[in-house]
Amino acid sequence: MRNIKEKRGITLIALAVTIVIILILAGVTIDAVFSENGIINKAKEAANSMNNAVTNDQAELNELFNELDEIMNGWRKWRNRRK
Repeated sequence: MRNIKEKRGITLIALAVTIVIILILAGVTIDAVFSENGIINKAKEAANSMNNAVTNDQAELNELFNELDEIMNGWRKWRNRRK
């Protein structure tokens, strides 16, 4: 009978150790997510960089289209004069 009582269930020490480990893991995870160099801030920085890149690309494309339009208009004028 004595061996059965000693083997069943978890002990209070094992429960306390498990809770401490879970708290440590939660603290590390919260720090990794919400700290100054955390995942959320890095994602915000990446989104801002992407938005800036898209804006710059769009501005460059607009300049290119304007140049092409000027070239095509000049060519059309030249072609109309030759007729």
